[in-house]
Amino acid sequence: MLFGVHLHQPVDNFDFVIEEAINKCYGPFFEILSKYPEFKFAFHSSGWILEKIKNEYRDVFENIKKCNIEFFTGGFYEPILVSIPSKDRIYQINKLNKFLKENFNADPKGIWITERVWDDEIIPDLVKCGIKYAIVDDYHFFASGYKRINGFYQTGLFEKLALFPIDKELRYAIPFKSVDEAISLIKKRLVIFDDIEKFGLWPGTFEWVYKKGWLKEFIEKSIKFSEHFSDFYENNPPIATAFIENLSYEEMTEWCLDAEDIVRLKEDKKRCKSIFVKGSIWKRFFYKYPESFYLHQRMLRGIKNESYYKLQTNDVFWHGIFGGIYLPNLRDNAYRYLAECDNLKNEEFNGFKKIVIDKCIYVFKDDKLVEITSVDTKFNYLNVVSRKKEFYHIYKEHKKSDGKIKTIHEMDYELDKNVYFDEYLRYSFIVREVEDIDFEKLVKNEYKSKELEYYVKYKNEKIICENEKSTKIIQLKSKKIDFEIRGENIVTEFSFHLFNYENVKEGEFEGEEIILSDGIHNLKITFNISKYFIYFIKTYSLSEKGFLEIIQGISIVFKNDNLK
Repeated sequence: MLFGVHLHQPVDNFDFVIEEAINKCYGPFFEILSKYPEFKFAFHSSGWILEKIKNEYRDVFENIKKCNIEFFTGGFYEPILVSIPSKDRIYQINKLNKFLKENFNADPKGIWITERVWDDEIIPDLVKCGIKYAIVDDYHFFASGYKRINGFYQTGLFEKLALFPIDKELRYAIPFKSVDEAISLIKKRLVIFDDIEKFGLWPGTFEWVYKKGWLKEFIEKSIKFSEHFSDFYENNPPIATAFIENLSYEEMTEWCLDAEDIVRLKEDKKRCKSIFVKGSIWKRFFYKYPESFYLHQRMLRGIKNESYYKLQTNDVFWHGIFGGIYLPNLRDNAYRYLAECDNLKNEEFNGFKKIVIDKCIYVFKDDKLVEITSVDTKFNYLNVVSRKKEFYHIYKEHKKSDGKIKTIHEMDYELDKNVYFDEYLRYSFIVREVEDIDFEKLVKNEYKSKELEYYVKYKNEKIICENEKSTKIIQLKSKKIDFEIRGENIVTEFSFHLFNYENVKEGEFEGEEIILSDGIHNLKITFNISKYFIYFIKTYSLSEKGFLEIIQGISIVFKNDNLK
């Protein structure tokens, strides 16, 4: 048995989240494993959380030292390796290697590939870092036409690397089936390497794994045939040379697709039951979530300090059945790192125009405002994601309950809310041709097809937008924007992001001034019109604990003929 666990948290995640993970999972797991020094297993952790455990949870760190561990390396801040430049990959891996050497005298030969996102492009960089073998899924091999998984394959036309495939059946069995059932599977299988969070942090697992003694029993019954990957690699030949497709694990190849296509793919798989019916590659998330791609492209232009590398942490760039890009705190962290590594230069990239005035960063896409980041507060006030249709909003696959503990991939969840979707990105200064406004129609996004397009001229910090029906003039200043919008039967929409929304109310209002405050940041909007509407931009995203209702931002809509 080649047994391994992977530990990761988004960089600078909430302290209470880390505390819960320590108490329910990381602490008890290593406390038990430290009592069985004969039990051989592999361990990978992203560097930042391992460093935090060392500094703040010393007892857990010391228990890790007592275990019989083969340490696996990876990116220190857990980036998707193929999503960052070659030099950055090498920096991230070497940074974690250095930490492991200094604290555990470890010299890793194996690497955990973040989210098992495989791409041949990364092989030369792994070899440069002294890596001899990597962990992927059995799905990578089956989907590429290979049949055997009990061992490792060699890959690479030029530089050579070994690949160990994780057995999916074991991944779904441990720790969810009885110990005896798991052991009987292990006698036919080889590799289990998966998230440590399933040992206590996933729903129902703390009671099962620790209070009912699953982990202790499992170790005692499997200790005699536990083995390190390094020993197996040295003492066994590869099955063959193999070249696998650039995929991630099976579920993620689905999640990166559009909602309707995921449903269609699931039905196609049921009908034809072929492993060759599959989804797409991880990079497609950059198409599915343009906000993710925008953040990624902004990152690539940053100064290469430590905040630049923290920004490469993968969690904020995608979404599956965990929060990902839908979690505002992850996006706030990302824009904080971006503010700390921004080059503070005026530039154009991917159709965007960035203008910097006195440590205030404005970014436009044609006539629309995409970003307002203050370098002083390290906060993007336009950090809003649109309400996207996800497969779990439109697809329900009921599974028979057998009373046993489930993996997060097997659970049923019910959504009892009305969910509305956006077919546009939540930029600001969006102008539509609308004769009258109805609040409910705004919330339901029933004015989506009436957006006006403009011819745009940039004159330094002044943006002039014109068409045959209206004119927008936007003047950028230090921490301030003056604007004027002229036209008949038009509606202007702004979307704003705050740290919290406790002081914000929805509805139809009258007045000439709006002050938005979250207790940390204050936004003041002054205008010469009497009526405006405010509504929350809410998403309902699936997580390991069910559906999360999240306020992503607020929309402020003005009906105006002439607005200043």
